[in-house]
Amino acid sequence: MRTLYSGGYSEHQYSAATLREKAQLVSAAIPRLLKKFNADCIVVTGKSGHSVAFAALMLQDYPLCVVRKETDQSHGMGVEGTSGVEVRRYLILDDFIVSGNTVRTCINTMDAGYDDMQCVGVIAYSECGDLAGSSFYVEQYAHKIPVIRLLRGE
Repeated sequence: MRTLYSGGYSEHQYSAATLREKAQLVSAAIPRLLKKFNADCIVVTGKSGHSVAFAALMLQDYPLCVVRKETDQSHGMGVEGTSGVEVRRYLILDDFIVSGNTVRTCINTMDAGYDDMQCVGVIAYSECGDLAGSSFYVEQYAHKIPVIRLLRGE
């Protein structure tokens, strides 16, 4: 017999109640953040981002873009999303930032071959991770982008 474990930080993916809570938190904030940052869509990658983004999409309609990781050998394109949406400015939705690899993957994939693309912020929906600086330096932009931390009760 095998005993399953969630992987710790991604517990919300395996609990309907916790996923619902994260989705409600995100779906309530997205319209305001899209407007505040004049962003065209929300970008996600990885299973944690997918689970929350699609659950939030059921509660609040918004333009969504999925960036597949290079190791993802599933069907589909490297970047896909809401049909017909023209994207120049985007927000990345992620659980938290530690190494910055997810943010860099999203930016490098979204911006590849497009001079007019820009990540205008990162929305972090988990209470773990290190967001001490509340911004994230992006080498190719030569400036910091803000990190918007969503917490329950805000």
